[in-house]
Amino acid sequence: MAGQLMTQPLVQQLDSNANPVSGAAFYFYLSGTTTPTPVYADAALTTPLTQPVVADASGRMPNVYYNSDLSYRLVIKSEPGGTTIRDIDPFNPAINLVSLGAQRVLYADIMMEPYASLIVGNDITAAVQAAVDQAKIVRLPDGANWICGFVNITLNETSVTGPGSQKCNLTRPSGSNNWMFYASGVDDLSFSGFSTDGNPAGNALSGAHAGIRLENCDRPTITNVGGSGWYGTYLGDPVGAAFSVSSGVGGRFDSNLTFECGDGLVVADQAGASDSNSIYTNTRRFGLLVDNCDGFRDYNITANGNAATLSSGGGIAILNSDDCESHSPSCGSNVLGPGKQISGCNRYRQFGGRYDGNGTASNGDGLAIYNSPDCRIYGGSGASNKTRGLSIDSGSDGSKAFGFDATDNDDVDLHVFRSANVALIDCTGETSRVDDSGVLQAAAVASGGAGYTVGDVLSLTSGRGGVAPQVTVATAPAGVIATVTVTRGGDWWDRPSNPASFSGGTGAGATFNLTWLGAGTNLCAGFTRSGGGEGETMKVAGGFTSPSMRLDRWKGTLSDTASALKSADGCDSVTVPLTLLTLAASWVAFDPAWQAPAYFKDAEGWVHLVGTMKNGTTTSGTVIGTLPTGFHPANTVGPWQTFGVGASVSLYVDSAGQIIAQSALNATRTALDGIKFKAA
Repeated sequence: MAGQLMTQPLVQQLDSNANPVSGAAFYFYLSGTTTPTPVYADAALTTPLTQPVVADASGRMPNVYYNSDLSYRLVIKSEPGGTTIRDIDPFNPAINLVSLGAQRVLYADIMMEPYASLIVGNDITAAVQAAVDQAKIVRLPDGANWICGFVNITLNETSVTGPGSQKCNLTRPSGSNNWMFYASGVDDLSFSGFSTDGNPAGNALSGAHAGIRLENCDRPTITNVGGSGWYGTYLGDPVGAAFSVSSGVGGRFDSNLTFECGDGLVVADQAGASDSNSIYTNTRRFGLLVDNCDGFRDYNITANGNAATLSSGGGIAILNSDDCESHSPSCGSNVLGPGKQISGCNRYRQFGGRYDGNGTASNGDGLAIYNSPDCRIYGGSGASNKTRGLSIDSGSDGSKAFGFDATDNDDVDLHVFRSANVALIDCTGETSRVDDSGVLQAAAVASGGAGYTVGDVLSLTSGRGGVAPQVTVATAPAGVIATVTVTRGGDWWDRPSNPASFSGGTGAGATFNLTWLGAGTNLCAGFTRSGGGEGETMKVAGGFTSPSMRLDRWKGTLSDTASALKSADGCDSVTVPLTLLTLAASWVAFDPAWQAPAYFKDAEGWVHLVGTMKNGTTTSGTVIGTLPTGFHPANTVGPWQTFGVGASVSLYVDSAGQIIAQSALNATRTALDGIKFKAA
């Protein structure tokens, strides 16, 4: 029979708020029974303590010695005969963690303070595992470099806490990569106040593991936790280097989280999770990666200096997660990627934030919205990025940005691409661009160059786009290209003027006149720009054919004729181009040297008709053409008298936009000039 000291020198009972329980009563039984068994006041086990053992006013017990050959059950009551606080069976008194030194471990709501000498670098894996096997709260020790291997958490509501992420660091055994804290199907866990390194072997990719891995764990909380390895904290189910559904719900990830790893915090399938006041700095991929987490919230996140070695990374990525919110992130100096990327997220809400100095020439947006309909961006700024300050990209229909400030970005400050009904409201920038996507339909040889062979593949080099169109040489007598076929239509939004240059193949000097399949595709239909624009130049890419592009109170300058523009209200520096009227009832334009029938809307919203036509049906009641939506009067307006050859004619416009003859028209020549009305 060996006598062991249970507390060195004391045990303190705390309530659920970590306050001492004055006069707490400790009852000791044989494990699995209600049979009292003695504990002692001396190491020789000769002086039994009176049971229950009663704590002092501070909740502290006296020294307690126990028989190491026995297995105990411990029942803790608020006072002798009072309410049961805890019933622990079996209770392992050896969990005093003697080897740890002068630290505190809150074990089963008991704060244990061993006094053995502190030896930084000890392996505490077994002690921590023993604690979490029965603990509600486990408090980790101070120390810069504790060794901690795999710890499996199985109890709901377990809390692992430390003195602070800079004061307590846990490292895997040398050369060993694995998860440090692991739980599956365990709910309401919390972690705070320590740092982990699950990658002491220094692996760059998926072999390096995380400090914390949670699967199917609802409502986790992670606060003030640092981590390194390929993943600092991973909530998901990895398959190789990727991850899949984990199906946890709820949770919060907040307050000064710092990760220096491949993906700092990976949150997978945690609906309703959130993240606050966190700092992510990683050498390889994203600082914060959230995937398939509907309702995720983040607050005051810092994700700077990430993606140094992998271009697939960046500051923050929110993927495939609907109805999320983000407040005031800082995403800057991410080397090979964007500051923040939103992809596949419906109804995302972004409030403020800074997105500065990100990326390379091919991948360097400040804030990039991609394939994410009905997003809203409220405020924020993006400056000095390698491509764009704000980009609303493919499939982000109905998205709107309010008051975003973009300056000094290398490509353009504000960019809208292949997304319908997008609005930029009171946003500022020096340059902006609205693009559709051109697909190369045909290429006719303008100059055949020299030195080419049949089968040469040539790529378009002028203009800009995502995927360059390509042609293949079909015939080339004496090395001079005679014909080509289009073998890749590409995805080219800033299309060059004809003739266009291509590169590749065995020769040089060939140019081509290009025909694009982009006309009429309306891929940015309904674009609106309202307010802002001081000193800004907006380019509407060639071939853009939106039927309803609108400018309102915008003070910038269009860099081309912008045939998509249908109205420019309160935009003194913008001239709305004419739009040709589609004629009906056999009417055609009078002569190429004369103005063809057309219409426009001025800055005050008045619709004007101009031009001359001939050869159509002349009878009263004939509809000669119909104006598009946005150019209709609220009610029928007119009539107007215009002129034919030697006679006046009369026309009116109804509320459906139909232009109708009230009198007989003149087939030789009838003019539309002078018809003017206020649009509804």
